[in-house]
Amino acid sequence: MNLNDVVLLDKIIKLRMPVCGSNDFVLEKDIKKELHKIYSSLKKKVDLYSLEEDIKKLWIKLVDKSIKCLKYYDQREPFIKYKNKKPETYRIEDLKLYFDQFSSFEGVLYGSNKEYRDHVIHAFRIWLLGVFILLTKSSKTDTRIINKIVLDGVINYDKNDKNDLFDLTIFELLSIWTLISLCHDLGYPLERRDEVIKKTEKMMTGFFPNANITMTYNNISGVHDETIRNIVKFISSKIESSVTKDNSENKTKYSTRIQSKYYNKINKSLESFSHGIISAIILFKSLEYFSESDFSIEGDYSYSKDDAKQFYIRREILRSIAMHTCYNAYHIKTTTLPFLLILCDELQEWDRKTFIDFYLGKQNIDNNVDLDLNKLKKNEVCICENLKFKITPNYEKLFDKYFKQYEKYKKIFRDGLDTNHREFSFNKQVKIKNNEIVFVMDISKNENSKFIIEYKTKASRDEINKIRKKINDKYEFITGKNNCLVSRKEY
Repeated sequence: MNLNDVVLLDKIIKLRMPVCGSNDFVLEKDIKKELHKIYSSLKKKVDLYSLEEDIKKLWIKLVDKSIKCLKYYDQREPFIKYKNKKPETYRIEDLKLYFDQFSSFEGVLYGSNKEYRDHVIHAFRIWLLGVFILLTKSSKTDTRIINKIVLDGVINYDKNDKNDLFDLTIFELLSIWTLISLCHDLGYPLERRDEVIKKTEKMMTGFFPNANITMTYNNISGVHDETIRNIVKFISSKIESSVTKDNSENKTKYSTRIQSKYYNKINKSLESFSHGIISAIILFKSLEYFSESDFSIEGDYSYSKDDAKQFYIRREILRSIAMHTCYNAYHIKTTTLPFLLILCDELQEWDRKTFIDFYLGKQNIDNNVDLDLNKLKKNEVCICENLKFKITPNYEKLFDKYFKQYEKYKKIFRDGLDTNHREFSFNKQVKIKNNEIVFVMDISKNENSKFIIEYKTKASRDEINKIRKKINDKYEFITGKNNCLVSRKEY
């Protein structure tokens, strides 16, 4: 299926949801009405970017309903027992204020970099894509991916299943995905602060030779610093269970342990001010829902079964967001939400505009991404991206872009602890100008990763040879029949 807004909206609007005990859940009737309005406008050839104000309003509604739904299904809260009580999303106005500032600041970021691409519409499209992937049945297996989702790290390798403790309803999983997808880039403007400041300084030096703008985060200390450390610990932790004897009965005790490999990697991501962990911190500090999380690493503190489940829900949201820019963390399953976010973030290429596109009123490239749900499963992920250019492309820049993407895939799907349990191979093909040139990124679970350039015509082979001459000092090329195997030279 070719991914685009109209197709995704049409399929999501037509989805039939099971009965929910709460009126507040993702894809309830009012949300579907809002989606249908957007769909109708797009069918009339209205540009989605012109609907940004409508999407911003929908963004806050989806966040609000997601939190309310999660609170409703929290057995520790009173809403299932007392029908007249309704959940509230405390301090959502704080998040709305930040989101308004975030969307307003997009204009500054467009001006700071001509290649900058939007993040408001992008987040909405990622949400659409993830909902479609989670809820659409595979034509081969007649099953939905949402029924196979497991929480990150909550895996029993011996039984290859998940503990009943962590089974979540479809409504809870959709709420978790909504918060992950819509909020994953909230920290992006803060990550790009240096670029904006440097460009401002450069302009000012023409009038003020010694111009210097300082903006540092090194002075965060005291309670703020401690809060951030606790958030990183929270994201980096997992629940451990043990069985104890109490009055001759076996009782399960749940406690928290920090996973050092996550803690160190996410801390390093924070040092680099990567927007994933910054987004997670913003979300945690904005909503009371996260401040109410039960979290303690004291040895004598134990969780109830419901405490443990709710810990994992909140941690999963924050960890998924933090990990999408933490490339030191690797992935061993396709059926986790952190993996789904990375997948959707990479797939969302259609109609994503840069400053140049707005300025010129057109795009120089038609970028179609094909997704076959039958090739998105536990043991195989296959993606095809088709590029058609209105003018002759710069093949050297294209090679550079997709080889860097391949290296990112190779890093997050690399070998490490427990990767002997990895179930899947990852393959992406980028087809350029009617398959004249194809970049193949092959990340196999059984073999070493490969980046292959395939060419079908003499003209396309000549283009590849031109690239080779320019970058021969950095890359090794092993030539085969109609293809090249490419790798970086080792120094």
